[in-house]
Amino acid sequence: MLYIVPIFVIMPLILMGIMLIAPSIIGKRIPPSFTKEKTQIINIAKNELFQFLTDYKNYPNWVKYLYQVKTERIGNEKIKIMQTYKKRKIYQELTEVRRIENEKISEISIFKSEDEGVTLWTYILEDFSNNKTKMTIKETMYIYHPYLRFMLKYILRDENGKGEFFKNIKRFIRKNKK
Repeated sequence: MLYIVPIFVIMPLILMGIMLIAPSIIGKRIPPSFTKEKTQIINIAKNELFQFLTDYKNYPNWVKYLYQVKTERIGNEKIKIMQTYKKRKIYQELTEVRRIENEKISEISIFKSEDEGVTLWTYILEDFSNNKTKMTIKETMYIYHPYLRFMLKYILRDENGKGEFFKNIKRFIRKNKK
């Protein structure tokens, strides 16, 4: 007896196959390295924002998912940043690899290496106007696996939460200026 599989069973399987295979094929064709940026104006002077961003131990006060942050100096120019998350008790290490502060522009570069790839975040701070700072988060990623590369570049556009990071900074600054 011939058994016919209904279309409502076959179609989801075909779609799942396409959703798994197509991103890998496209991901193989795009370079493993790409950069995403997000810029916002923040109501705080550039030097104050720089101090705020480099005070890593204070991050749990304004980044709600962090439980604790410890730092350790590595040589003269690098700082190891050890973060523990609240709910999952997951621990990750980041390394501040560059810090530039001058009248014109200030930058902080933070590096993270994982099994899937490496990420370099650069916070670029520029004076905007009266006690306002133009802050750009430049995120450069090198992703090894083609499927994940495709997903991070085209689908999960803000996977590392740049928008939420800006919201948290602004909320904390507003709350503490009152």
